[in-house]
Amino acid sequence: MRRAGVHKLVAAESLDQALKYMRRRHDDLIISKAESLGMIALLSGSPPD
Repeated sequence: MRRAGVHKLVAAESLDQALKYMRRRHDDLIISKAESLGMIALLSGSPPD
């Protein structure tokens, strides 16, 4: 079954990790387009002021 226009957003440490996550949950995964929406830097310690 193919569903057009279904979008999934994934936050992961790498593209490989994101793909592994999606493939585990959706065995019929077909990627027709991929975009980088940005990067969030994770810092250890207390949150910034």
